[in-house]
Amino acid sequence: MHIPFVPPGVRGRVVSMYALLIGVNAGAWIWALIAFHHYPVLLGTALLAYTFGLRHAVDADHIAAIDNVTRKLMQESKRPVAVGFFFSLGHSTVVFDGTDRVTAAGVSAGLDLGFQLVRHYRGDFYAKGMELLGEYDPQPPFPGGGNPRTADKTVVEMLNLMHAPIVEKFRAVIQTAKTKSG
Repeated sequence: MHIPFVPPGVRGRVVSMYALLIGVNAGAWIWALIAFHHYPVLLGTALLAYTFGLRHAVDADHIAAIDNVTRKLMQESKRPVAVGFFFSLGHSTVVFDGTDRVTAAGVSAGLDLGFQLVRHYRGDFYAKGMELLGEYDPQPPFPGGGNPRTADKTVVEMLNLMHAPIVEKFRAVIQTAKTKSG
């Protein structure tokens, strides 16, 4: 079957991507049926989670992000067949790093995971800086690190120096606004 709007070579990649997605989903459901066949509540929970995941996949922010990347790649004369697929992989809560598997669930767990990955690839100093920059302080992975009063003083100093030019510009704008308002 010839589809006129699909450039040559892209059709095979699209068919391969759909085959991979269908195969992975079928495999996951076969596994779920085998693992949960004696536990209908767990099977129902798996179906509910899967359905919520499908619904979550079509959130407007996800569609916009995928659309923006797709348009950018098309402007560069590239064929962005798997943008959505790779977005979903990046958006998942499991990260594979060599032979180690790191998992996280939920928003704060995702942040904790991010800090741990920064720590792994760039070291404690960078991870503490990211934690402080985001003022992440509910139960930070680096004790006291999400609050300038309790964070590592070296990290606080580095961030203050890094942001000094921006802070000065803000102060100038605020002073100008105060002067104009009376």
